[in-house]
Amino acid sequence: TASVSVRVWLRNSSAAPQTRRLRVRVRQPGAWDPAGTADAVVRIPPQSTAESAFTIALPAPVRLWDFDHPN
Repeated sequence: TASVSVRVWLRNSSAAPQTRRLRVRVRQPGAWDPAGTADAVVRIPPQSTAESAFTIALPAPVRLWDFDHPN
């Protein structure tokens, strides 16, 4: 198995606070169904940024990335 850490920054350029739902999906190369998914609801103050971090566990078998085989 493996885990993937994802960090997302969102910017709100408007004058009102915004609430957004994030969904991060990790897919294996050539596959449509996600190998892992994470969801979050993020509130972003006006004229500001917000950060959201995810850790997604991927089930076996996992093909690891390297320079010769970029999966």
